[in-house]
Amino acid sequence: MPLPHNKEPESPPLAAAQHVREVVVERTVERNLTPALDPEMVKEVLDVMTELAEQGMTMLVVTHEMGFARAVADRVIFMDEGQIVEDASPEVFFDHPKSERTRQFLSQILAH
Repeated sequence: MPLPHNKEPESPPLAAAQHVREVVVERTVERNLTPALDPEMVKEVLDVMTELAEQGMTMLVVTHEMGFARAVADRVIFMDEGQIVEDASPEVFFDHPKSERTRQFLSQILAH
């Protein structure tokens, strides 16, 4: 459907820093870049995502960063072989997992 001749007014320009944050998050989420980033850049990206979550932004995040998931998530879904194994709050997921598979995963990933 074509757009009408009179466009809606454009939103005010974002501050440069906010724009950079949005681009970093957008590209990271879209392309799953965090595994390729150096550790300092991963921290910077996760800090921005944490700030956005604290501001109320709803996000669906797929991550191997368990500390980030524990700190920021309202809900953790653990999948294995394409199936949902556990769906719980971070407190239940990390401290009282129900499935043996989740306990096995956490014992391996959180051991170090």
